[in-house]
Amino acid sequence: MKTDYKSIPIVASVIGSKSRKAMYIVHPTNVKGTTLYKDKWIPTQWGQDKRIKWEYHSQSFVEFPMSKATQAMMFESYDLTNISRFNTKLVDGKAQQFYELIDRYIIHVPVWLINSFEVQATRIEKVVNDNFANDDNPETIAEQTAKDSHIADKFSYRGDANDMYMSEFAIEDSQSLQQWDSDNPDYS
Repeated sequence: MKTDYKSIPIVASVIGSKSRKAMYIVHPTNVKGTTLYKDKWIPTQWGQDKRIKWEYHSQSFVEFPMSKATQAMMFESYDLTNISRFNTKLVDGKAQQFYELIDRYIIHVPVWLINSFEVQATRIEKVVNDNFANDDNPETIAEQTAKDSHIADKFSYRGDANDMYMSEFAIEDSQSLQQWDSDNPDYS
């Protein structure tokens, strides 16, 4: 979405205000999901005609503790399927009520406002490297090397230990294949 102001997109769940002049953003993250910011109020408009632009992003379950609720927040009691958005859980032996949010939105936060966001946590991005030969192997290279070394050590007494863990059946089978190849040179 193109905006008429300089902005940085974030992904967050939204609780509206009764006045509609602000929105409370819950569990805001950068678009990649590597930086989590603290929940906060942001204005929906500033100046004469500048309004925050936002669009639907995805669905993700987020719980907002009602102990943080204020009088200015507007809560919908039921979702579109007529299920209550409020849930009570035991936390540390005490009953606590939560407001369940599902929809996540991309909010184009103005650059001047993003500077006031406080970082709560960061997550290091996983570096994807396509140069490893064992990409399809559930074991790491170190685990695979250790396993191969262990097997080679256990079967080192056999003369065919270097032939990829050959069993007696495989040896007989390879002899049968050699015999078939010599009997059928047209197919070799």
